[in-house]
Amino acid sequence: MDRRQNVRVQAEEANEVDHSGVLQAHNSSMKSHTNLLKAIMASAPANVRLFQNDQGYVESIKGDHITYGLQPGSGDLVGWSTIRGVAVFTSVEAKIGRDKLRPLQSKWAAMVREHGGIAIVARSVEECWSEHRGAVSDLLMRTQCGCDFTP
Repeated sequence: MDRRQNVRVQAEEANEVDHSGVLQAHNSSMKSHTNLLKAIMASAPANVRLFQNDQGYVESIKGDHITYGLQPGSGDLVGWSTIRGVAVFTSVEAKIGRDKLRPLQSKWAAMVREHGGIAIVARSVEECWSEHRGAVSDLLMRTQCGCDFTP
């Protein structure tokens, strides 16, 4: 069983999937950040591959701090969207409740977009994939008109 099937099975066990297999957010929002991340990953279209980007640090036996994750402010989920055979960097920042983007998260999203990537901020599964469709459409329009992706 691959990762996507495994996450889907876990979601089904938690009754987060309707009978057609489409993940449904409870009342358009998830009760927890972790559930929202799992739901977004499990519902990703076949051309999108996302990985959880945990961030933080651990302390070694010697007392050194070892950091992990891309960088402060980077998306909760990162990966790629294959568009016309090209992998486009994709970053998803999931927010729940009244949670707002922190300044470093806003800078990260702007940087990803400036360099031709897809950066999404989503409060639900539906919002994530709606924003993704819009970003892909924008990218396709830019490439059809010959627009340059460089800032």
